[in-house]
Amino acid sequence: MNQSNSANPFKMDVDIRKFLNEELQKRKSKNSGLSLRTFAKKIGISHSTLSQILSGKRTLTEKTLRQILAGLNLDSSLEQRLLQAFEKNPACFMEVTDQSLMMTNAWYYDAILELTLVQGFQSDEEWIARQLNLSIEECRQAIANLIKTEALIYGKNGELICNAHKTQKTAGPELVSSIAVINQIQAEFALKEHAAILGHPVEERSSLGLTIAIDPTDLPKFRRAAWEFMTQVHELLNHEGANRKEVFRLQLGFFPLTEITNSQK
Repeated sequence: MNQSNSANPFKMDVDIRKFLNEELQKRKSKNSGLSLRTFAKKIGISHSTLSQILSGKRTLTEKTLRQILAGLNLDSSLEQRLLQAFEKNPACFMEVTDQSLMMTNAWYYDAILELTLVQGFQSDEEWIARQLNLSIEECRQAIANLIKTEALIYGKNGELICNAHKTQKTAGPELVSSIAVINQIQAEFALKEHAAILGHPVEERSSLGLTIAIDPTDLPKFRRAAWEFMTQVHELLNHEGANRKEVFRLQLGFFPLTEITNSQK
C-alpha cells in the first residue's frame, strides 16, 4: 500500500481503485481462469459497475464499497482502513478529470443532495430550481448526473433520495490538470457567499475572519486543521433528529493579503 504523505493532507494512504485492480491481478495470478466478470460476481456487483469503477469512469459510493469489501472477505483491520480513507475523501477514489470535477463540485450538486433532507422537499425539478435559484436546464442536468453516479436514487414512490449523506469537499489542485477548474469552482462559492452577505440578515448567517502573519511553509498544517474542523462541523450539525429546514454552505478560505516577491521570501 502507498504510505500517506504527511505534508499533503489531500493524499490518502489508500487508493481504493488501485487496490481493487491489484487485488484482481493478485487473484488472477493464483487462478489464470479468473475473469473480470467472475470476480465481479464473486464480490456481488455487476460486471459493468466494477469495470467502470476500475477504469475511473464511475464514482464509488459508500454503499457499493461496503458491498465490495464484504465480498472480498478481507482482514477486518484492512477493511476498516479502506472505509476510513473513503470517509476522509471519497473524491480520491475516482479518476478525476476537469469535466467530472466540475460536475461533482459545481455548488448546486451538493446543494441538491442536501436539499433532499430538508422538511417539505419536493421531487420536482421546478421546485428544486426555485429553491436554489437555478435554471430548469441546470437543475435537470444536475439531477440526471447525480442519478447516473448513484448519488441520487429513486424511492419506492418515485421520490428522489440522497444515497450517501456526506457533503463532498472540493478536491485539491493536485487532482486536476487545470488550475482554472479549481479557480472557477472557488469563484462560484465566493459569489454565493457575497450574495448571502448582502441578502441575508446577520442573524441568519455566520461570517468569521482571522488576519495573521504566518510562515507559508505552515500551510499544510492549516489544510489538515481545516479538514478536521469541517468534519467536526458536519458531525455537530448532522445529528440524529436534526430539524433540517435550510441548506447552508461552510466556506473556508486562507489567502495572502500581502504582495511578497519570491526574492523577499
